[in-house]
Amino acid sequence: MPILPESIEVLADIKRKKVLSEFKNIFNCYYLANNEEDLSNSFIKFWSLNERVFKKIYGKKNDNILMNNIEKLLKFYSNNKFFKYKLNMIRQKRNKLVHENISEITQEDRNFVKHISDLLIYFLMEFDDKIKSFSDYGLILDNYGENNIAHKINLMEYACELKR
Repeated sequence: MPILPESIEVLADIKRKKVLSEFKNIFNCYYLANNEEDLSNSFIKFWSLNERVFKKIYGKKNDNILMNNIEKLLKFYSNNKFFKYKLNMIRQKRNKLVHENISEITQEDRNFVKHISDLLIYFLMEFDDKIKSFSDYGLILDNYGENNIAHKINLMEYACELKR
């Protein structure tokens, strides 16, 4: 996903200064993580970006809450059951890196965390035109996972209203 040149154009359309400032910070962190040469550092920077954005959305920062929110995001775009398994493995590697200073990070691990960041940024940009605060994104993610088809239709109608 080509984040920078095309995505910066989206920023010009955001009228709310607080949301605009957050998007600039997100793109800056993404750029730094993407251009980091060290694999482990790049991995941690992408992970931190995801943590920071989910904290903005939900206001809570707990490892289990973060994992649940990442799972919701992955389900929003794909129902691939492998992602949940991979996410748990990534979490273990992240904890070893941060708490024990043991790096088992592979290029695939770094790319998976980058993929989560890409999806997160795409999700933010998809609903950016009517979102008044980052907590509004949480409403969309929290209500998406319902199996009730009528509920999903209502959610999509709500999303369309946000885009107007």
